[in-house]
Amino acid sequence: MDILSAVSAAPAASEAAAATSAASAPDHRRLKQAATDFEGLLVAQLLRHARQAGDGGWMGTGEDKSSESMMEMAEESLARMMASQGCLGLASLMQQGVAQQEARAAAATTDSPATTPAAQPPAKP
Repeated sequence: MDILSAVSAAPAASEAAAATSAASAPDHRRLKQAATDFEGLLVAQLLRHARQAGDGGWMGTGEDKSSESMMEMAEESLARMMASQGCLGLASLMQQGVAQQEARAAAATTDSPATTPAAQPPAKP
């Protein structure tokens, strides 16, 4: 690769990186929201199973249908709040995992044989 090619390729690469980071900002927010929602669902399931495993519910008394639906709503609300605070840390682990996969995919794309210097035709003098 000659100097002229390297100089002309540098602005294009920085523009592509800027476009990728701008496009990934909404994706990052969506990923964070999806991971938080998943953690909330998991916490809600844990609370529901804990309540059902007990004899008398959370309040220690027998439950009727209305109190059962109120407890389900309260559990879902508590689960959403706990997940938004990162209670189990699953959302951040999922985000880190996706970021690592994206980094590996980007590295694999840049290391593909089509972009290596050996695959490029020799420069003419």
